Amino acid sequence: MNRLFCFVVVIMLTIIIESCGSKPEPLPAAKPKPKKKPDWITRKKIDIDTWYGVGSMAIGDSLDYEAIAKDLIKSQIQNQIKKIIKNEIDLSDEKLGNITNDILKSRMKVINKLVKKEDTYNDGVKKYLLLSLNKSDYLNFLQNKFDGYDLDKVISSIKGLPSKENFLLLSKAIRISVELIDHIIKEDEKVKESKDKTLNQLAYIINDYNERIEFILNPKFLSSVPIMNENEEINIGLIDNVSSKKLDSIDVLLDYASEFDAGHWVSDSANDLSMILPVSPSGSSYSLSLGVDYDKILQGDYLPLFSIKPANYKITIMPKNVTIYSTESISSLGTGLEYSAIYDSIKSCFGDNYGVQFVSDINDSDLLMSIEVTAKENMRRESRKQPFKSEAFFILNLKYRESGNILISHIIAKSEALDYDFVERASIKALRELANKSIDVICQ
Repeated sequence: MNRLFCFVVVIMLTIIIESCGSKPEPLPAAKPKPKKKPDWITRKKIDIDTWYGVGSMAIGDSLDYEAIAKDLIKSQIQNQIKKIIKNEIDLSDEKLGNITNDILKSRMKVINKLVKKEDTYNDGVKKYLLLSLNKSDYLNFLQNKFDGYDLDKVISSIKGLPSKENFLLLSKAIRISVELIDHIIKEDEKVKESKDKTLNQLAYIINDYNERIEFILNPKFLSSVPIMNENEEINIGLIDNVSSKKLDSIDVLLDYASEFDAGHWVSDSANDLSMILPVSPSGSSYSLSLGVDYDKILQGDYLPLFSIKPANYKITIMPKNVTIYSTESISSLGTGLEYSAIYDSIKSCFGDNYGVQFVSDINDSDLLMSIEVTAKENMRRESRKQPFKSEAFFILNLKYRESGNILISHIIAKSEALDYDFVERASIKALRELANKSIDVICQ
């Protein structure tokens, strides 16, 4: 009994001593392993079916790293648009950039809607964001928008003369085409007949209207010699040269280059534009260019997309006291024709009509005058029954003596001659007729 008591006491003392002793220090907790940096941060993520954009910002920074990621996706889309257009249409880098910028702006809502957040990462110093845009979703949007516009129906409804109503339809069709031009180019690749391609149909309509619209000028001599004195009256009308009908509500731009601010006129079939040609403050010659204001009508500079240059009519305006130095010779084709008398007649009539003074010292002149004669000939014939043909052109050139800039270079007369035996004989005939025509035109 005593032994049992002693054993219990020993056990209790041992427990008390151990509980009062110093406790061993706990083992240090294992540090959590840092999260591995995703591959999309260190290496550009590429997928044939998806565009990706990565944005980053320092913790505590105010940068919008989501906007940065979106901009990278937009840049990829813009580069694709540029590539598609450039492969099909020859445009300057500036023009291509402007058009793709406009296209991208029109698609901002859908791009923002289709962008998805793929992943995020925080390394304690920076935050990272990965965004994506599925290419199939994007192309489906373009297809649905294209189908909704029913562009073929809009184009097929453009019929008849170049009227305000037809230009409104044309403007609508072009705006749709510009907005979806990369998609339309891809669609046109599926079309077998070139004439049925959407862009070609629009180009045909624009080119047709561009050639049909014609300026009717009074005095009538302006149609052959587009030169007038300042402070004189001019009347301008607009006509469709196919139907011979005067055109209403067509925007016309009157461009005085840098001499005056540009003017604007809306054509009226009942009333031509009547104006007094302004006097240059500098006392120098200047040019007035008349042209349909396609930028205003089509709401943008879109003609380069269709490789069409607008048809303008340029009139040279001269003060009556301008001085001219002439080369006293005519550049011909070596036919041996004597042109001195012809040249003297032209100079005399030119001075009488426009009040200019011809000077003998080049340093006393404001303008330099030269006359150029060129010709086109068919050197080969399919048979003797086909004649040789020669076309001759009389070109009047005026340029500023000091700057060398061209004021006018215009074909004022042309002639045509045939000969069944010799092409040289056809050329001489054409040139002789041209000489008489040139005098008649300038001396009228």
